[in-house]
Amino acid sequence: MTLPAVEVGDARGPVAAAMPVIPTSLVSRLGLPTQVSGLVATASTDLTQAQQNTLQARLDDGFGTDEWGTSKVTVTLGGDPVDYGAPDWLTTLLIVGAGALLALAAAWIAAALAATESRPDLATLAAVGATPRTRKRVVAAQAGTVAGIGAMLGVLSGYPLGAAFVLYERYRWATPRLTWALTFPWEMLLTLVVGLPLLAVAAAWLATRSRLVLTRRLET
Repeated sequence: MTLPAVEVGDARGPVAAAMPVIPTSLVSRLGLPTQVSGLVATASTDLTQAQQNTLQARLDDGFGTDEWGTSKVTVTLGGDPVDYGAPDWLTTLLIVGAGALLALAAAWIAAALAATESRPDLATLAAVGATPRTRKRVVAAQAGTVAGIGAMLGVLSGYPLGAAFVLYERYRWATPRLTWALTFPWEMLLTLVVGLPLLAVAAAWLATRSRLVLTRRLET
């Protein structure tokens, strides 16, 4: 199927395929200038280097070159599909997983330091009749608080950084790259904000001993 249409934008931009396409009738009605920026053709056989050179010379004769002597239309042969690596969901999962591990490590360190500092107070609570699970509750609450605050700050600080990167990539050329847009993975963000503190609480609860060795305080 062939459709009469043209691309809108500067043909010398970064990605011609990212330019919007509009019908030629609309271009004529608006009186917009057009120029040939590329041709798509199929060959029955593979082109040799000599045939490519001949075709490039014919294109230069027909479409000319710019002020630097560069061909306006160049010969580019299509090849095998390009493997761009892991799919987007796998890359996102790896980034989120690495961030979650770092957040859990930071929450664990903060909770361990807080538990060490509160050890005398917990020993006093145990001496006056506190249940053995009191220490586990305190450490789990500290880990959950640190992880929750860290997750919220991470989401809030990541938004302006992502917006700045998207705006830079979108308007870095004369023709805006409209394919760059800021989207919010709400499911992923909700999982981080809610799931990460719960995971920190569960890990701290399981890793903390319920019974505490009592210490004797000497008053001088």
